[in-house]
Amino acid sequence: MEHGEREGEERSERGEERSEGVHMSPTGRLLSLITEALLPQYESLLLEPDPVPVYALKLLVTLTEHSTRMNRLVRDSTILPAIFQVIAEHQHSVLGGTMQNALALLSNLTGPKDADLQPFYRQGLVEVLCGIFSEVAILYTAQEEQPGRKSSHAPLLSLLDTLHNILSSTSTVVRRTLQAQQGDTQAAEEVLLINKPLTQLTSLLIQMLPCGDVEVYEEASQCLSLLMQLYGGDGPEVLCPLNLQSLSHTLQLQTQPKQRRLLLHIIKRLITATTDSLWCGTAEGQELVHVLQRLSHAARSHADGTVVSVAAEILTVIGYSNDS
Repeated sequence: MEHGEREGEERSERGEERSEGVHMSPTGRLLSLITEALLPQYESLLLEPDPVPVYALKLLVTLTEHSTRMNRLVRDSTILPAIFQVIAEHQHSVLGGTMQNALALLSNLTGPKDADLQPFYRQGLVEVLCGIFSEVAILYTAQEEQPGRKSSHAPLLSLLDTLHNILSSTSTVVRRTLQAQQGDTQAAEEVLLINKPLTQLTSLLIQMLPCGDVEVYEEASQCLSLLMQLYGGDGPEVLCPLNLQSLSHTLQLQTQPKQRRLLLHIIKRLITATTDSLWCGTAEGQELVHVLQRLSHAARSHADGTVVSVAAEILTVIGYSNDS
C-alpha cells in the first residue's frame, strides 16, 4: 500500500514538473497569460463600443487559426455568447470589419474535427448562418455582375467554410450511427433535425457553381454534395429554371472528370428526390438534358466510366435516351 502511494506521489510530482516545464516555455507562458489574464476580459472587450470589438476579434482569429490549443481554449471559454451578440449587433453591416472577423472566427472554431458544435447550436448558429449567408450570397452575385462594389469574397468564404464544417460534422455523426447498426440513432436524428434549415441554402449554392472563382466553386460544390448526401433534394424550388441553368453551365465549365462526377452525383440526387417532372419541359430543363447527352458521348471517348454511367442513369430516370 505504501509502495503504491509512493508511486502515485512520484507520478504526481513528475506530472507537476512537466506542467511547470510547459508553463516555463514561451508557448506555455503565452497560453497561461491568455487563459488567466486575457480570456476573462474578452466578454467585456467584445461588448465595448466600436472599434474595440473588431480588434479583439482580429486577435482571436489569428490565435485560433494557428493554434489548436488556443482554439480549444476559446471554444471552452465563456465568450461564445458574446461572439454571437456581436454578430447580432452588426448584421446591418455584413461586409464590415467586425462581421468579417466574427465570421472568420466562427469558421476557425467550428473547424476542428473534435469540436463539439452543440454550444454553437444553442447560440443559434444555424439560424445565424442561414440569414447572413443569404445576404452575403446576394451581395456576391451583385459584385460579380457589377465589379467595383465592396468585396464580399472574404465573408462568403468564411460562411462556406463554416457551413462545410457543420455538414462534415453532421455527416460524421450519421456515418458512425450507420456503422454501429444497432446503436442509438437519437444523436444522428437530432443533429439532422437541427441542421435541416440549411437546406434553404441549396439554391444559393447551386447558383454559385458557375462563378469564376475557384475557391468559391470548390467550397460551394462540396457543401452542396454534403447537403445532397444528408437531405437529398429537400429544398424549395430546387429545380427552378435558374438552378437548372446554373447546373447546365457548370457541367460545361468544369472539364475535369472528378468535378464532373461530383456534379453529376449532385444532379442525380436532386432529380431522383423530385416527384415533379415538369421541369423537363422548360427551356432550361431541355438545355440540361442536351448537356447530359453530349457529355455522355464525349465521356465515352475519354473512357471515364463513372461519368458515362451516371449521366446515362440520370437520362434514364427522366425518360430520355443518351443515344439521341
